[in-house]
Amino acid sequence: MATLFLPEHIILQILIWLPVRSLLRFKSVCTSWYALIQSPYFIKHHATTTTTVDDNNSKLGGTFICQHQRKLAFYLLSDKCLKEVEDLFERLCVLSEYQMTYRRAIRMVGCVHGIICMHNNVTGDIGLWNPATRQCRLLPKSLDLELELNPMGWYSPHSFVGLCFDIETNEYKVIRVSTFDRPYVENPYASVNSLRKVQIYCLGSDSWKLIDSDFHTNCYRLEGQGAGKSWNGFYFHQGVDHTVDPIKPVILSFDLRKEKYQRLVPIPEKDNWLQLESIDDKLACITYPMDHDILIYKVWMLNDCNTTNELWTELYRIDFMSPDIQTRYDGFCSRILAISWNGKFGLLDNETLSCYNSIIDEIVDLSFGEGIKLDLRSLQATIYKESLVSVDASHSTTKAISS
Repeated sequence: MATLFLPEHIILQILIWLPVRSLLRFKSVCTSWYALIQSPYFIKHHATTTTTVDDNNSKLGGTFICQHQRKLAFYLLSDKCLKEVEDLFERLCVLSEYQMTYRRAIRMVGCVHGIICMHNNVTGDIGLWNPATRQCRLLPKSLDLELELNPMGWYSPHSFVGLCFDIETNEYKVIRVSTFDRPYVENPYASVNSLRKVQIYCLGSDSWKLIDSDFHTNCYRLEGQGAGKSWNGFYFHQGVDHTVDPIKPVILSFDLRKEKYQRLVPIPEKDNWLQLESIDDKLACITYPMDHDILIYKVWMLNDCNTTNELWTELYRIDFMSPDIQTRYDGFCSRILAISWNGKFGLLDNETLSCYNSIIDEIVDLSFGEGIKLDLRSLQATIYKESLVSVDASHSTTKAISS
């Protein structure tokens, strides 16, 4: 009986749709499968293909990863269940008793291709973690700029950290922006003369470098998943423009290939909080009033980014205090934690996790979270897709990826 062999391109098309757990087992089938699954080409295309699968098959429009901000615990949310992934605190950091005090200072600041970036804003530690492969590591320390600047009378009140992907070099990068001010400045955000130092970490070289960054803006102290977004070769994050009077909030655009700030992107609404997102291949955001008594959340998408015809389009809004929602959902009160890949679904939190479906204008109670006794107001979340991408610089898949 003749043995049948499938062509390699057919095997590739079959394997590329499988979950990471299956692929890790299938690496043991034979040497050719091991080489294929380990290849940068496969890893790259598997990461992008699974986005479409999750989006089409899930009632939530995908899978979300949530972090409980009062402890370093993560949860994966699908339309079927909410499950705790693992408590990373002991695994990721070998911490002293002093550092143990600042467990709550560790926050998820980015998610790109299944890699989670975390920042401890007290110790300055930055970690990368792939939940699907269970790889995690601390990055090398960035340059200690305070040793040079403190004796000159500058101090750093805060740093902003974000995770990016450079589509030109296929390189995973971490951006760290530190703002230095003179002591006793009444309002650091109003100081156009503040020093702003930008450092870039590249996973492929496993090293930091200081870049020239002459721009008259500050980063918000706000840090978390919605403060910045890696998209189409740029990293966008919130900031304050000091070149106008009065100063105004803006979105900063950092070119990952040129490694420099390009320009400012206007925000869709003034006097509102902003949370950056992405929808399909466009930059998006969620806005909501600074007045906590007004619970109107709006989802926007930016058309023609990087052109002179930039325009924010409102996709939909949810007024949680409207008589209609209050009547239909018995006094329901919530916020939008994150949105799906296609932007049509919004993850909400109340006493339990819920989902807003903008297609049919309905809120569905997922009945998740109550049994775990989560303080849902302490959650942050983002859309997530699992991948095989390694966080180990010595085995970085980005080194050999080609388009």
